[in-house]
This record gives sequence, structure tokens and C-alpha cells, in this order.
Amino acid sequence: MSETLKLVRHRRGLKASEVALRMGLPLRTYHHFEGGRAHIDIERIRSFAEATDSDPHAILTAVLIGSPAFAARTMDNKMVSVLISGAQRFDERLGDRLSRIEVARFIAATRRMFDDLEADLAERDEEARRWLINRDAPRE
Repeated sequence: MSETLKLVRHRRGLKASEVALRMGLPLRTYHHFEGGRAHIDIERIRSFAEATDSDPHAILTAVLIGSPAFAARTMDNKMVSVLISGAQRFDERLGDRLSRIEVARFIAATRRMFDDLEADLAERDEEARRWLINRDAPRE
């Protein structure tokens, strides 16, 4: 958790004192929180995410998957919060029928979603690369 919080704060270019102020915490308390010397407090993580304009769900996920960089990589697009919002909507719409969906269907749907996102990103990267090449090409 400590590494994740520090990485997010650094990526935002914030000092510990700035985040502490935004969270309404004394600096010493903030240092205990960021240093991992306090228990995981969901409300404090939400407050940190608000203070750093990051994704509280991605912070927790980063810890669970062992990738502190995940929270920093997804702090602008709020990926995990979007996924949770979609899951919440899905739960509301399906109710008890949700339990009838097999694990394999969830795996296949999730793979398709991430594969589609990856392909879309690759296409946009290629378009940007071509644009840069054409922009720099000599004009006749």
C-alpha cells in the first residue's frame, strides 16, 4: 500500500504536505498513513484518491494484484471505478439471475473486452505514428 500511495502522489507531482492538507490530516498522521503504519482505512483511501484525483478502487486493486504501478497507470481513466460501476449496474439489472452465469462466460467476456481495448489502443497508436511520419515528410 505504501509504495502505491507514494507512486500516485509522485506521479501527481505533489508533496506529502500538500496531500495531507487536502485530506485535512496533520502531516505526521499522513506520513503514518502513507508509510503503511496504519491499518487500511477505506475512507482514508477515498480521501487520498480525492486529494490526488486518482481512483480509490485502483489503489486497492494495485495492492491486491501486487502492482503499485497499476494505480498510477489508471489514475486518469479511473478504469477500476468504471468497471465497478458497470458491475454494480449489471447486478442491479440481473439480480439473482447473475448467479446463473458460468465462470467461463465471465472469463470469455472479460478477455474480449480487454482484447478490444488493446486493439483499439494499438490502432490509435498506429494512426498517431503515421500522422507523425506524414507531418515530418518533405512537402513537394
